[in-house]
Amino acid sequence: MNEQEAQAREFLRRLGYTQVIDGEENIKALLNIKTIGSGDKTNCADLIGFRPNMAHAHSAVICESKGTDVEHSLVQLGNVACAMLERFKAESRPSDLLLLLYRSSSRMIEGVGESVGPKYTIGDRDRRGLYSLVHAGTDEQKSAPASPRIDMKRLDLKLQLWAERVSKLPVYVYIERRDAKA
Repeated sequence: MNEQEAQAREFLRRLGYTQVIDGEENIKALLNIKTIGSGDKTNCADLIGFRPNMAHAHSAVICESKGTDVEHSLVQLGNVACAMLERFKAESRPSDLLLLLYRSSSRMIEGVGESVGPKYTIGDRDRRGLYSLVHAGTDEQKSAPASPRIDMKRLDLKLQLWAERVSKLPVYVYIERRDAKA
């Protein structure tokens, strides 16, 4: 686990997720995610948190700690979200599922706003102190609220059944250095 992933883990604990699973191998084993595509590229998020715990979770967070490759993060978040929906049947599935991109920093781009990676900025802050992820690359060059279409082509076939539902989930961003100053 690198330093940023360790900080993301601690952030999830501060949000109240008492059971946090980390590491791609642990997450893949828990959710029965098979290697997707060619080679060893797994397209799996870094962390899953459960509140209060996995056996009785009413809330879960899927977190990817990333640099600037937001597109790949969305694939990783989407894959794990689909696997969560497949693994936890309706009666045991957390009712609140949060997709979170954890970033160490952002940068201001004139005329675009606060960028977290190519084509993406942050939007309004929610009640948890998280920012909405906004796609800044629309045809009209306007910011649009994030409900990114997650790339499901790289998804295990049985998980594709959940693709439409997952693609409607909003993605949130936490920026470590920005919020540390606030």
